[in-house]
Amino acid sequence: MNKYDDLDKLLKLKEDGILSEQEFEIEKKKVLGTEQNESKSQNDKIKDEVQNSNENIVKNYVEKINKEKKLSKKKNFKIFAITFTIVMIIILSIAGITSIVSSINENKKQEIEKSKEVVLPKVIGKTMAEAEEELSKLELKVERCSDTPSDLDGTNSDSIVQSITRDYSRIQEGDIVKKGDTIRIWGISQKWKDKQQERKEKGYKYCPASNDTVIRCAQTLISNQLKAPSTAIWGKSEKVDEDNYGRCLVYVSVEAQNSFGGLVKSDYLVILQEVSTDGKFTYLPYSSTYTIETLGSSPYSYIEDYKNGNIYPVIQTFLDNNEWNTRPKDV
Repeated sequence: MNKYDDLDKLLKLKEDGILSEQEFEIEKKKVLGTEQNESKSQNDKIKDEVQNSNENIVKNYVEKINKEKKLSKKKNFKIFAITFTIVMIIILSIAGITSIVSSINENKKQEIEKSKEVVLPKVIGKTMAEAEEELSKLELKVERCSDTPSDLDGTNSDSIVQSITRDYSRIQEGDIVKKGDTIRIWGISQKWKDKQQERKEKGYKYCPASNDTVIRCAQTLISNQLKAPSTAIWGKSEKVDEDNYGRCLVYVSVEAQNSFGGLVKSDYLVILQEVSTDGKFTYLPYSSTYTIETLGSSPYSYIEDYKNGNIYPVIQTFLDNNEWNTRPKDV
């Protein structure tokens, strides 16, 4: 039964005189109030249902979003893992290829270097011309050198090879060298060998000390004559000549303080009678040194002229006073 039926009944009761106007209004309000409550209750119920429905919709939506996020994360991770794997495979492949290429290049380089290697043939004892021809065939650069500085003919074609060096490092026949290397062949002429045999027969002898040792000995002798040897600044010095009995003629240039403290440059010729390999030497007192004094020209011009065979009288006197090229009594 609804409110309208109840209202019809109330109205009939009013018309029949059973209900007064006042009673009718009261009963009508009751009927209408109940309906409102029912309506309100129904509205609340609908509202709750709607709210619950909305919550479920939101909940389902959130769950769906979360689920999609999880799926997206899994998908992204899978994509990342696949991409990372592919990149690593590419990197490792490139590294492997690079290593292989590097190894191939290194092997080729070694093969090329090995192809440049040649074995030094036997050339010692051959003439300079024969040795040069044989070495040139192996694509080696050849430079002729004299085994003895005083042997002016030591580099001639008919001179005999005594030793070989790569640059100035001594090497032996059979050693491995590379094409393009400079091989120096050191020769000695037959003329020089004959001369040395003559020197031996006449009692000639060499100075056993090196040129550097001879020069140091000459500087020591000059240093003992200086007023302030600690101030000495040594200039050009060289071994100029050696006689048949091992005497050495040495040129020494030095700048040192004199008695007044001023620097003075002096040039000397020194003759040492005997110089040993350990730096010991002998000389003739009072005549072993000569101070070169010139007017205008360079003191070293005396040395240049001497080498060209032009010996000044003062130099010849200096040599004679030191028994130059005179056979010692004990020989």
